[in-house]
Amino acid sequence: MPNYGWASPPAIAQQGDAVNVPAFYVNVTLTEKARLRLEKPQETIIVSVSLYGEPKKNSSVKVNEVGLVDLANNRQIALSKAGRAQFNRLVVSASKLNQLVSQDYTVNVNVFSGRRSSQDNLLSCDFFEGKISSLQRGVTLKCGLIGEYNGQYKKSLGNLVTEKSIYPFNKVDR
Repeated sequence: MPNYGWASPPAIAQQGDAVNVPAFYVNVTLTEKARLRLEKPQETIIVSVSLYGEPKKNSSVKVNEVGLVDLANNRQIALSKAGRAQFNRLVVSASKLNQLVSQDYTVNVNVFSGRRSSQDNLLSCDFFEGKISSLQRGVTLKCGLIGEYNGQYKKSLGNLVTEKSIYPFNKVDR
């Protein structure tokens, strides 16, 4: 398995059918306008993580609506302000993992407001989508208010970050 920037490849700790996901963090930064808007009504910031992979041909594992294997339910951490969300107790099913084309599965990270002060999401944020091996230990995602931060998104594929304008919820080009 390639190194992908880690000092050594992530260890896969397994207990029964549960395989530990290597710990990582998501650091969320806000523009000044977003920080001020979110602190007055005590709005939260939600960091949402999903894990999935491509099934092997003739696999018996259940696939989602786009033909991928969901490895864990969406996990979310609520932050009271800009800062770090630590994901260190995620597990995936070994039996699902063994039915993937690659055990270097995909991690998708999105950030949005908690909708405490508004029915609508208030934030427009960078996102991360890449292989678990390329996530290393963490990623920093910048957020601004919707309308304030348009056209400045960074797309991540591992540690390669480009300044290309994209829509925040599109998948990263492979």
